[in-house]
Amino acid sequence: MRGNLQNLTHWKPGQSGNPKGKIPGTRPFKIILRQFLEKNIDMKDPFTKEMAQFTAKEAVAMKLIGEAMRGNIMAIKEIRDMVDGPIKQSIEIEDKSEIKPVSERAKDLSKRLYNLGADATPKKSKRKKTG
Repeated sequence: MRGNLQNLTHWKPGQSGNPKGKIPGTRPFKIILRQFLEKNIDMKDPFTKEMAQFTAKEAVAMKLIGEAMRGNIMAIKEIRDMVDGPIKQSIEIEDKSEIKPVSERAKDLSKRLYNLGADATPKKSKRKKTG
C-alpha cells in the first residue's frame, strides 16, 4: 500500500479541508460556460455547406443533431429529453388495498420499533432468592 497511513484520518472538529477557501474573484463555471456559448464563431453551415457565423451554442446544437442523424443513440435520447422532456416511467399496482399514506406507514413503523425496544429490554426474574 502506498502513502502514509497517518494522512488517512478524518478532519478534526472545526478543521477545513480547504482552509484558504475559494480564491477571491473566481467565477462559477456555469457563468464562464454561458459566456463562451454566446460567442460567435465562423464555421461551415452543415445545410448550405458555406461558411457562416454561429454562436457556440448553435454550433454545439448542430453537432448534437449531426451525431443523432448518424445514429448515436445517446445523442438521440439527449435531444428527445431536451425537446419533449424525459420519459416518465409508471408502475402499475394491481392490489391497492395494501397502500397506506406515508403518515400511516410512519406510525406503524414507529409502533413496531417501540415494541421491538420493549421486547429487547431485559426483564426481571420472578424467581425468589434462596439463601
